[in-house]
Amino acid sequence: MKFPREIYAIKHNVTKKMYIGSTCRLQERLKSHLNSLRRNKHTNKGMQEDFNNHGENYSFYRLDVIEGMDDKSKEYDFQNLYKTKDPRYGYNNWDRGGTCIEIPIEKGKPSIPEREET
Repeated sequence: MKFPREIYAIKHNVTKKMYIGSTCRLQERLKSHLNSLRRNKHTNKGMQEDFNNHGENYSFYRLDVIEGMDDKSKEYDFQNLYKTKDPRYGYNNWDRGGTCIEIPIEKGKPSIPEREET
C-alpha cells in the first residue's frame, strides 16, 4: 500500500448517501468511480442504483491524509462518523456481492508456538 493516501468522500446530492475511501491518486480514483458509474459497471451496487435512479449529482470531498499504516484507522473513523456502513446513510457496506463482511484484524503479532522438546 502506497503512502501518503488521501481519504475522500463521494456524496450523492439527491440521496445524501456517501462513500468514504482512500487512495494515493485522488483525481484518478474519482474519475474511475465516475467512469464505472457512467458505464453501468460500478462494483458498488448501491452507488450504481442511485446513479441510475437519480443521476450524476455528486459532491467530492478531501477529508484527510494518511501518512502511514498507523494512520489507516482514520478512514474507518470517518466511515463511522458519517455512518457510511449503514445502508440508510452510505455505500461502504456494499461490495461486489451487495453485502459486506468485515474481517477483524488483531493488533500486534501472533504468539510463536512453543517447540516440543525431543
